[in-house]
Amino acid sequence: MPEVRRYDYWDLRLYIAGQTPRSLAAIDDLRRFCEERLAGRYRLELLDIMLNPRLAREDGIIALPTLVRKSPDPIRKVIGDLSNAGEAFDREPQPDAEEVTRAIHLGAVDAFLVQEGAMEQVLVLDKADRPYRLILEAMAQGAIVLDGKGGIVHGNGRIHELLGLPPGALLGEPLSRFVDESHAARFESLLEHACIASCEAELTLRTSDGSILPVLVSAMRLFGHAEVVCLLMTDRRKDELVSTLAAAIGDGLSPIRHGLEVLKLAGSRDEAVRRVCGILGRQMENIVRLVDEIRDVNRHTSRPGPLLS
Repeated sequence: MPEVRRYDYWDLRLYIAGQTPRSLAAIDDLRRFCEERLAGRYRLELLDIMLNPRLAREDGIIALPTLVRKSPDPIRKVIGDLSNAGEAFDREPQPDAEEVTRAIHLGAVDAFLVQEGAMEQVLVLDKADRPYRLILEAMAQGAIVLDGKGGIVHGNGRIHELLGLPPGALLGEPLSRFVDESHAARFESLLEHACIASCEAELTLRTSDGSILPVLVSAMRLFGHAEVVCLLMTDRRKDELVSTLAAAIGDGLSPIRHGLEVLKLAGSRDEAVRRVCGILGRQMENIVRLVDEIRDVNRHTSRPGPLLS
C-alpha cells in the first residue's frame, strides 16, 4: 500500500444529507482537521445528495455522512463521525459494509442511499430538517443557511439563480466570497447580530460574472442551533428599477401637463380641442396617481424594518 506522505496534497469530498446536526458536525470536524493537519495543501468539496442523489454514484456512497479521500492514493472512506478523522485515516481500511455497520452501531449515520429501479433514493433516518428544506426551496427569495464559520451548508434554488450558479455550487463556500468589499464589515456585523436576534441589512453581492446584486438580507438564528444562521435575500434590483421608472415617468409628466394648459388656452373656443384636453388631463391624473401608489408600495416593501448600517 502506498505511504501517504506529510506533504501530499489531499483531494477530499464530503457527502451529506441536508443540514442535520450530524451533517453540520461533520462539516465542522472536517474543517478543523484540514486546518490543523492539511493547511494549504487540500481541496474540499461538499456534496449534498438531497439536491441530487446521483452525485454519490461515482464514489459508491451507501451511508451518510461519508468522507472520501480521492487523493493521495489509496482512496479512502470515513463513514459517520469525523471528530477523529486523522485516526480514521491512519487505521487499517475496512470493507464498506463493515464501516457502515460500525457507523450505525455508533449512531453516526443520517441517511442511506438506496436504489429503486434506475433511480437513487435517499432514505433519511432523521427527518427533522425536512420541513425547513421544503420551506426554503419553495421561497421566491434567496435562502442560505450558514454554519458557525460562515460556510454555506444549504442554498435554495433561487439564490443559485440570483448568483448565476448551478444548483449545489454554493455548498461549502464561504458566503463572504460573494459579498462586495464595500459591505464586508456590514456583513460581519449582520452575522454577529443574527446570533442574538433577528435583524436586517442591505448588502451588495457579486454574481458569478462579477455583476452587482443589491439585496435586502433578513438574518435569524436557526432554531435549535446556536451558531447556525439562516439568511433570506430579496433582490433589490426590481425595487431600484421601479424607483427609476417612477421617477422618469414623473419627470416626463411635468411638460405634458404644461403642454395641456397651453392647448386649453390656445383652443379655448374650440369644442373638439377642449374635449381632447379633458380626456388627456384625466388620463394624466390617473398616471400621476398610479406612479404615487407605486412609489408608496415600493417604499414600504423595500424597507420592512430597521436596518443595520
